[in-house]
Amino acid sequence: MSLRTHLAPMIASLAVVFCGSLSAQDWASEERPLDLSEELPSGADPGGAAFKGKILRLTKTSGGLHDGRLVVVYADANHDEVVWAPRSLDHFPRDIFARTSDDEGETWSDPVNLSNSAASFSASTDWDGDGVDETYWGDCSKANVFSVGDSVVVSWVSKYAPEPGWAFGTSGASALQGTISYPDLEVYPNTRVVPYAAAWCAISNDGGTTWTYGDAATQNPPLQLSYGNRDAIQDVHRGTSGRWVMTWQEDPEGLQPGDAEGPGLGASGAKGSKGTDVWYTYTADIVNDPLALLANRTPLTNHSEYDATQVHFPLVGQAGTVENHASTRANLFLMKDGAIFRTLVAYEETKGIQDVLEGKTVNYHSFPFDQPVQNGPDTARSGAPGTTLTDLLENSRRVRFVAQPPNGADPAICIFWKQGLEAQGAPSDVMLKTSLTLDEAAVDAAPILNVSANTPAATPLDLANPTMLDPFEDARAHRAYMRGSFVMVGFTYTPNQALARYTNLENYDFWVRRSFDGGATWDAPRNLSNLPKDLACREPRVVGPAKTGTQDDGAILVAWGTETNVWEGASELPQAVDIQARRTLDFGETFTGVQTLGESGLPVDFVEEDEADEESQFRVNDDASVVYATWMADVDGAVEYRFTRLHSEWFTPGDRLRVEFVDPGGVVDIAFDAVRNERLKLKFPVADDVTKVEVSVWPAEVPTLGVAEPIDVFEVKAGKRGLKKVVPLPESGRYRLRLAHVGKDLGPFEVKTGRRLPAKAKARKLVLKPDPDTLIAKVRVLALEGATIDLKLNPKDGWTGPLSTVFWLPDGTPFDASGFASDVGDVRRYVGVPMEEGGGYVFDVLGFGDASERVKAKVVPHQPAPGSATLDLKSPAIP
Repeated sequence: MSLRTHLAPMIASLAVVFCGSLSAQDWASEERPLDLSEELPSGADPGGAAFKGKILRLTKTSGGLHDGRLVVVYADANHDEVVWAPRSLDHFPRDIFARTSDDEGETWSDPVNLSNSAASFSASTDWDGDGVDETYWGDCSKANVFSVGDSVVVSWVSKYAPEPGWAFGTSGASALQGTISYPDLEVYPNTRVVPYAAAWCAISNDGGTTWTYGDAATQNPPLQLSYGNRDAIQDVHRGTSGRWVMTWQEDPEGLQPGDAEGPGLGASGAKGSKGTDVWYTYTADIVNDPLALLANRTPLTNHSEYDATQVHFPLVGQAGTVENHASTRANLFLMKDGAIFRTLVAYEETKGIQDVLEGKTVNYHSFPFDQPVQNGPDTARSGAPGTTLTDLLENSRRVRFVAQPPNGADPAICIFWKQGLEAQGAPSDVMLKTSLTLDEAAVDAAPILNVSANTPAATPLDLANPTMLDPFEDARAHRAYMRGSFVMVGFTYTPNQALARYTNLENYDFWVRRSFDGGATWDAPRNLSNLPKDLACREPRVVGPAKTGTQDDGAILVAWGTETNVWEGASELPQAVDIQARRTLDFGETFTGVQTLGESGLPVDFVEEDEADEESQFRVNDDASVVYATWMADVDGAVEYRFTRLHSEWFTPGDRLRVEFVDPGGVVDIAFDAVRNERLKLKFPVADDVTKVEVSVWPAEVPTLGVAEPIDVFEVKAGKRGLKKVVPLPESGRYRLRLAHVGKDLGPFEVKTGRRLPAKAKARKLVLKPDPDTLIAKVRVLALEGATIDLKLNPKDGWTGPLSTVFWLPDGTPFDASGFASDVGDVRRYVGVPMEEGGGYVFDVLGFGDASERVKAKVVPHQPAPGSATLDLKSPAIP
């Protein structure tokens, strides 16, 4: 007789007690953050100098060896001398470090120093303004990182710019490296003189385990892309299918400090001198031909003339001799378009007629990645073959885009920017285009929509509004997410920039709009932050899962930083406060409650009262049930780079849930696992407060927009009477229970959950019966993802001989086979391999030996520790 039919199934289950209430304002127990930044080496101790961290999660790697690996890069002090820069002021020289984690962030590799330049120098300047030249150490700026498969590339700019032919690490005075003088009242009449920066990159082709370029300790220094003869900044790179492209900008007169008209600190590369160009390079094989990044360097915008026969590309004549243009802040994308791998570049460019046409235009390039075309002939190097998308009479800047492979039905690109009539710092709107193809002519011909116009009360007609129809409202910090025909755009917005800028009577909140038809029509804007007037929104994020082929495109994380709302001219500057996040599982139809990230979101014992959290970065898994977050935490001026992991909460039927809606329209969304043909039992006890609730049970995965439907939906007046409901669950796997507030009071209520298992099911205990010289049993176990199963024999029964076990998936596929020996008087235990996913598992137990007596045993599922209460727990929907 077959092992699979010998005995009736027995079921072992485990209830995990759910602690705490489901409310809309807190994490129930966010994991304590880890500080990923390290202090200086022994003998140097400035500490607290981490800067600009980034995080990746590797997916779809070659061979799958590093799928799910987390990679972080960040700058941190690595020398106890001091340098000065216009944004950072006095600070310790920084290097770029990388770390990896293969266990979801529980543990991390030792940091690898990718740049290794903080203790080297290539220039001596009067950086402190005392009239005497001193060593300017090789300080690095922020790192930028991108990965495809196992290839990870990190880029940055550094003040260490050795001449061609120098051995890496050599210090001295480069004859090529330029300098710029910055006026500073503290050292007047002297100035501070700072050397130009050079562009660098590090390359790993095994997911960050080793570095082909970027580990000087193993004789693999980083790859130098420029030599400091012009000031480099704004490096961006992208890759796909082994191909890699990179852009950065070079200013012949040095990084400009800005005019203090906008919201930032200046010196970010937004302001460029005449002749500032966007440079471009590429390789067709990042694994086998990374040095092509050196051979293929070219000025894409070509506002100046260069001698390409020299490795450092010296200028020929004066910078910008043809026109008065500067190209700045490029964004970059690389994707397969039919048989072509296409590079997309968009940037902002000054209009070229100083004191006559102020401001910038937005320019767009689309070309085969290995055929870069410089921006126009010598007589008119602006506008062709790259295309100007915006009106010369308005000021358009900060262009961004999202793209996906063209399919003829969905938009291939959504390109968006901020635009207004006046120059920098003036009110602006967020303008947007979508196009079915990536061709320049098609993108240029697409209509421009004003997605931020009249934001609090926008109608479809407002999409056509000119920017100056409302001269007071201001939108900035625009972000977007696009999958198929779905597009979500977000931005920070104030209805009155003058009040927000010069008083604290107005502030900036984070708003989103959605389109379900590729940008043809848009729903009304919604305010996701709703901050009090003493706070303002900054640095928003919109993050979806990577395109793995199994991702849930409707699961999207939105986040933003908060800062004190201080008016311009006040005696204090705005101070970063917290980072807040919300998540949607249904393409933005509903969102979880606002959750605060970081120390201030932890239990009170962990709180640092003076902490300021900012510059967050996020990655999510396929369904955004796990969120990997990093940020910069400043405690009394000491900055560390922090990481935490947030989990979607689940419950086991049998738990008691206490639900609290803080706002009307609140939603609680929580997951549970079930076996095939199980029934979920719900009971709402009588209570003093009555809350009208819509209850729905959903499959956990929403594969396609608009396709998935709830298994059951009903309304209940929770608390009024002891209502009972049983919901059949057709398949083994993970489900979602959603409780939505639809009326009555907001008082808390309880839900008692239970389970009705399939017929003949028993839990935990089983008996192995003799038949005649074997013991045999079939066990069905409800296990969560990552659980292990123990089979524990009772030593009093005196069983001797080996036991074997076979695990079966619910569809009858063998999952694992193993076994152990059992001796008289011993407790013997089989520990199963971790379950690959949640649901019902079956394993058969077969024993050979003295089977004269029945043997008692226990089955104990060891479930993973309950995930911390998270984004999908407490979910006030937007009214």
